[in-house]
Amino acid sequence: MTCKTRGNMLKYEYEKSEVRTMEKQLYVFGDSILRGVIWDEAAGRYRFSKALDWGRICAEKVRNLSKFGCTADRGAEIVKTTLAREGEDIACAIVEYGGNDCDFDWEKVSEEPDAPHTPNTELSRFRQLYTDIINTLKERGIQPILMTLPPIDASRYLSWITRTGLSRERILKFLGDTQTIYRYQEMYSYAVSEIARRMNCLLIDVRSAFLKRRDCASLICVDGIHPNERGQQLIVEELSRAFA
Repeated sequence: MTCKTRGNMLKYEYEKSEVRTMEKQLYVFGDSILRGVIWDEAAGRYRFSKALDWGRICAEKVRNLSKFGCTADRGAEIVKTTLAREGEDIACAIVEYGGNDCDFDWEKVSEEPDAPHTPNTELSRFRQLYTDIINTLKERGIQPILMTLPPIDASRYLSWITRTGLSRERILKFLGDTQTIYRYQEMYSYAVSEIARRMNCLLIDVRSAFLKRRDCASLICVDGIHPNERGQQLIVEELSRAFA
């Protein structure tokens, strides 16, 4: 089985001799976005989206190893461990990290806004980790498929992280302005696109699908960082187009 691109779209082509193709699977390595986590306002808790149904996205068997809160550092460990156990089962792998990597320890920021805080994964290390993940997959003959990050709503996220008592004023003192949160996340998404071009990887540009929508803000949960049910539906549409 081979993967071919049409713009940002992906297309599988099967050889007649590949009678065992369907035994191989599409693996998904990501965070809560591709786990389908959304905030349920009525229930006051996170839950899984009903929209993210991998059976509707592609005909392949899918093993989703995405984890809530996962960074590229942890993701690299998951990829290596998984390949050691199940590498022969994998045809292609979607990789989606960055949303947790670009985040800060907001409690420490609130306590010491004048201190030099860094993201959970500094950008240079994030790039290296992503490069290592891609090389690890390619060395095993697995096609990496990268995905950009859906945009966040910085104002909502700032309200979210300060809702339990962290100082909004102190955090803003560190940030300079609210949109710094957005810009940091954008840098990490841009880094993914840059890596995909440099390493000749397939890329599903989910971010652009969100940004071109005039109702983009309505696709994001009240926490400011997770796509809501409608946002997850948009992700499903983009993934489905990629595997059509």
